[in-house]
Amino acid sequence: MNNMAHTSLSCKVPELRLISDYVAYHGEVTPDSVAMTLGKAALTYSELADQVSATARALLASGIERGDRVAFLAKPSPEFMVNFLATASIGAIWMGLNPKYRQEELRYVVADADPCLIFCFVVDDDNRDYAAELGRFREDMPEIREIISKGDDFDNWIQKGREISTNDLAVASQAAHANDSALLVYTSGTTGKPKGAMLPHRGLVKAARVQYRYWGADPLIMQNYFPINHLACVGDISCLVYVNGGRLVFMEEFDVAAVIGQLGNEGITSWAGIPTTFQMCFDHPDWKDADLSTLQVIAFGGAAASKSMVERLIDILPRVSNAYGQTETVAQVTFTPPCDDVDRLVNTIGKPAPEYEVRVARDDGSEANIDETGEIRVRGDFIMNGYWRRSEATAEALTEDGWLLTGDLARRRSDGNLEIVGRLKEMFKSGGYNVYPLEVEQAVELLDGVATAVVVPVPDALYSEVGHAFIQLAPGCELTVDDLRLHCKAKLANYKVPKVFRIVGELPMLPVGKVDRSAVKRLAIDCTASGS
Repeated sequence: MNNMAHTSLSCKVPELRLISDYVAYHGEVTPDSVAMTLGKAALTYSELADQVSATARALLASGIERGDRVAFLAKPSPEFMVNFLATASIGAIWMGLNPKYRQEELRYVVADADPCLIFCFVVDDDNRDYAAELGRFREDMPEIREIISKGDDFDNWIQKGREISTNDLAVASQAAHANDSALLVYTSGTTGKPKGAMLPHRGLVKAARVQYRYWGADPLIMQNYFPINHLACVGDISCLVYVNGGRLVFMEEFDVAAVIGQLGNEGITSWAGIPTTFQMCFDHPDWKDADLSTLQVIAFGGAAASKSMVERLIDILPRVSNAYGQTETVAQVTFTPPCDDVDRLVNTIGKPAPEYEVRVARDDGSEANIDETGEIRVRGDFIMNGYWRRSEATAEALTEDGWLLTGDLARRRSDGNLEIVGRLKEMFKSGGYNVYPLEVEQAVELLDGVATAVVVPVPDALYSEVGHAFIQLAPGCELTVDDLRLHCKAKLANYKVPKVFRIVGELPMLPVGKVDRSAVKRLAIDCTASGS
């Protein structure tokens, strides 16, 4: 057990205008400090500043202007962060593409976002030629000017930037505003189709500064293995560390043994993850030899943690923190400060950070009383600017007076901590990822012979919740569970694929003719309990 004493931290850096402005700041203040690593490769802050500048110049040479979208297909790496910061520095909007996306998922988000440039930094991985897939998109997506692959293609592209002067670069940067969208993150909703949440510079900067107070360490060294299309990767980890001058330790794929080894080898000081990743570490044979001597804080979010897990984390270090936020809030907006209070860490999501306006609201928007259930609402200039090209969805998510409707139900305890009660929407979290039943159901129903598909969440010891799919087949159809699973694996990212498929003769219905989802969920839980 590590019983090191640590004082409360406050943000050490100023609040700058753009998320990309910290490149120059740290490049001047700590030029030789290591900013990012991947394996044995390292990038100092001065080298990061040079690479961001060179990339920004090349983007301008390619005609990228304020508000244009730039997409980047890659695994977690310093390269993605360079591209994100360069794009943001000239007022353009960056989006990450996940190599785990199936072709149809990839096509959807690219077509919706209309990026001018796409960078492909994954080549022939998992028996897929990503460059060829992206190339085919250009046939019906004229907005895509170039698809730039890692290697000679990218190196030649970078050379274009030499024609851009320092003054041209400065003019582009000055034209960008703090409330401009810097990041486009796709997240689904009740329609089942992903929507692009537009996240502003101001929100990313503020989130990194506030979160440092709870999850920071001195020095700040964190792992990042989350996919680059996820806010956890770009915001919660990368921006948190980068803004505060720490060191990012990237890992292209989540590897339990490597995660454990890095804790000591890389001197990780702030260990952040979702409950699933912690459990995987605990279950691995290497865990017994883990070097935990450098840890200063352990943090989790994305899903609730069990009492046994929290107690185990506290045994490692009595400075454990949790937090709550959404893609649309940009920031984690409630926190439990690092502590060893099992009750608060297990049963609550902490208190709102004082910098954020957060309330538990009744249906009419008024603030609920203590112990009264209401919806978590968040307001401020840091939240999303809206959904990309989805004015109706934006109007549904934001009230006229600026409150973001999270769809999460909670109640405020007498001690000020918030307890999550449930969700207004049907979304559930599996291993920290948002899973939207309708999206999965629509994918299942594309298979010939499927009449109706219903997906419900069921509690799971490892992933918090997993999907159980109940399938009603068309008359005479002889599809099997294996057929359904293979179909879903071809259509959906792995975390969306239901863990269990059940073919049923009929589904429980409500009098109005709709599927009774509550009855389906009870059936799923009963079947799980009985082992049938």
